[in-house]
Amino acid sequence: AVIARKSGDKWYVAGINGTRDEMELSLDLSFLPVVSKAVLIGDGPERTFSRMTLEKDEARKPVIKLQPNGGFVIVVNSD
Repeated sequence: AVIARKSGDKWYVAGINGTRDEMELSLDLSFLPVVSKAVLIGDGPERTFSRMTLEKDEARKPVIKLQPNGGFVIVVNSD
């Protein structure tokens, strides 16, 4: 499941993998206004979190690997 919500000038896109298998998602976030940058927080090694800054083009069509029963959130700052 993937959802998107807006608060002020920021969008929050979150997803969860409810399966026991690793999953790869290709998202199309072109519906969002012009993106200056985005931060992806997701599954890291050994039950930790990873944090990565997505540049403008990457933020429009991110590809995200989800661990089994894992998830992610993208915080998008729009111009």
